[in-house]
Amino acid sequence: MSKLKIGWILSVDRNTASSRLQGYLIHEWLVRNNIDSHIVAANSCELKGLRDPRFYQIAKILYSENFTHIIFEGPEWVGFQISALCKLWGRITLCVRCDNLKADYDAYFDVTILPTKNLADSLGVSRRCIIPDCVEVASNQFKLDYSKKSPKLRVVWVGHQGYRDYLLELICRLMGNSFVNECVDFVLISKGDFATIQWNLDTVFCDVLSCDIAFIPIPVGEWYSGKSSNRLAMMMALGMPTIATPIPSYKSIAVAARDVLFVESDEEIIQSLMLLHSEDARKALGCSARNSLGDHFGVDVIAPIWLRAIKEAVNSENKMPVRKWGAKVLASLIGALSAIGRRN
Repeated sequence: MSKLKIGWILSVDRNTASSRLQGYLIHEWLVRNNIDSHIVAANSCELKGLRDPRFYQIAKILYSENFTHIIFEGPEWVGFQISALCKLWGRITLCVRCDNLKADYDAYFDVTILPTKNLADSLGVSRRCIIPDCVEVASNQFKLDYSKKSPKLRVVWVGHQGYRDYLLELICRLMGNSFVNECVDFVLISKGDFATIQWNLDTVFCDVLSCDIAFIPIPVGEWYSGKSSNRLAMMMALGMPTIATPIPSYKSIAVAARDVLFVESDEEIIQSLMLLHSEDARKALGCSARNSLGDHFGVDVIAPIWLRAIKEAVNSENKMPVRKWGAKVLASLIGALSAIGRRN
């Protein structure tokens, strides 16, 4: 294969975890390691359709710049169509998917990168590569003092605002217990009016470390069972004593009762909070978690796996999706882009 030239089409900006962990951080590592990598477009989820002028701008760049590989992070319908067009030009296209969104990925992309096997199996992806999310915690950033700094235990949750209703209902039930009501303050780091602290990439790790216990409850269902290990890995890297739901990716990186307290009911959550009222218990759990995780999920470990997957991706030459365009639209677009290429 000729020298790699990688183009990225990202769904949103770097303030959203999916685009940051599965796009920007990997791109930046590639650049640091002298790989020709470019962010062609961000916020691609805002594209309204094939008549959106930005679609033509993106297609023009992808056509004229001769990328060998084009990576679509979290693509929506327009992203699928751009991939189909790129495959006509002989480009290798990769999809990155972190949520359980059904689609015929094998028809549109040469390889789909997913964070867990459960998600890949649920989506029925054949041409797959399983790569866990990297952890962006600095190696010198972790909890040093496990003593309480306030009368109540500060129990921190970090996550997307989509969890709002589930989380608030759960906390309301837990607060009905006298111990939780008297001894626990919940700190919610997210975006929106329900958050105790508004999420900010520059401060989120310090905000977490100011608390005593990390809390990662996950709803039941297929959508959640394929979630990545990222949130638990982040808390483990920070040395936070953590209470979490045992989804498959969490069980793959942590030993129950040694590195994390896994819980499946309100009663188990309350028992775990009572256990972690002890400073010694918090310190033992947090230190074990940090030591167990080590640097296994740092970007310098995870990004080389991406590079290998990119190099090993092979163009499947599957042109089936092109029929969705309509012959006149496709011929017009290819003609326009070919003219651009000749002029350049």
